[in-house]
Amino acid sequence: MLDVGRHPNIKLLAYSELEKLTGEAGNFTATVRKKARYVEEDKCTGCGACREVCPTPVIDLYNEGHAERRAIYSWFAQGIPSTHTIDPDHCRVLTGKKCGICQKKCQAGAINFEQKDTILELPVGAVILATGYDVFDPSRIPEYRYKEIDNVVTAMEFERFLSASGPTEGHVYRPSDRKVKAEIAELENKVRKSLKGLEKFEKTMA
Repeated sequence: MLDVGRHPNIKLLAYSELEKLTGEAGNFTATVRKKARYVEEDKCTGCGACREVCPTPVIDLYNEGHAERRAIYSWFAQGIPSTHTIDPDHCRVLTGKKCGICQKKCQAGAINFEQKDTILELPVGAVILATGYDVFDPSRIPEYRYKEIDNVVTAMEFERFLSASGPTEGHVYRPSDRKVKAEIAELENKVRKSLKGLEKFEKTMA
C-alpha cells in the first residue's frame, strides 16, 4: 500500500466512490465522488492527537464489532493516505451538538467541519472491475449458534484477535472472557460514582 501511495504513475483516491462511467474503450470519463473527510489531507500529519481527545465512542466495524473507535478515526494503522476521517453520523458537531475538541487539539489546523464532497471528472483509458464481496453471515445456519454463544467466531473475527493491531493486541482471549472483564469494569465505575455520591452526602450531613 505504501509503494502504491508513493508511485509517480498511480493516483490513489481513498474514501471515494465511482458515480458514473461514460465513453468507450480507450476513452472513458469516470465521474468520482471524493467524500468529505472533514480533515484536510494535505495538512493532517496522522499524529492521532484528535482521536485521543474525541469523547464519542463508536463500534469499530474494522475489528468486527469487538472494539470501539472514536468519531474521528483512521480505518486502520497502515492506511494510505496517513490521515483521519470524521464520522458524520456520530460526530457531535456534525449532528448539531456542541464539541469541537478535536479542532482545538489539532496543531496542524487540519479539522474542517465545512468541507464538502468533491466531484472529479477523470479521463480513463481502461477500467478494471473489482467488485469485492460480502462476508457470509453464519447466523443464517442455526446449528452454529453464532451470536447466541459468545465464543463462536468467524475466521475474520479470529484474524482480528490474532492481529497486533486488533482488539486484543494479538493475544487470544475468548470473547466471553472479555465480556466479563467489561462488565466488571462497568461495575467498578458504578461503585466509584456511588462512593463519591456517598462522600458528598456524608459531608452535607456532618
